[in-house]
Amino acid sequence: MPGPYVISTPLINGHRFSFASIEATVNGIPLIGFKSINYSQELEPGDVFGTRSNKLGRTRGKQNANCDFEMYRLEWENLKITLGAAGFGYGETPFNITVCYADLGAPVIVDLIEGVRITKAEFSNSEGTDATAVKLTTNVMRIRENSSQTISASLLG
Repeated sequence: MPGPYVISTPLINGHRFSFASIEATVNGIPLIGFKSINYSQELEPGDVFGTRSNKLGRTRGKQNANCDFEMYRLEWENLKITLGAAGFGYGETPFNITVCYADLGAPVIVDLIEGVRITKAEFSNSEGTDATAVKLTTNVMRIRENSSQTISASLLG
């Protein structure tokens, strides 16, 4: 397991990660036209008490992963077609999302969101200059944070 990254403060010859640092792919296909991507995971251990008022211990618990993302309507239509090509509806087709953070002077970090299935599509329309967007809620099997410690610099273009 690699040690911690050396982070200079302030970072003068480089950039901190921002939304512009993110590249996401769905099953290897670039996910373009997304406005946001949010994911989290939690592990909730169970408490073991027995007949005592003090805790005797705890169980390993249950892990739960979550992901939602928002994309523009035209790109959503393309994603639906891609997912529907498997022969099932887009809500029944599992896929993986790879989120890659890369920027000048920073290490490459790759998070893998595995076994994603879309459970809800929410359409957002309002008067103004913003493009029509779709918010997608998903059911996720697992998230592997920084799943690739040895990414080739050729991925950065």
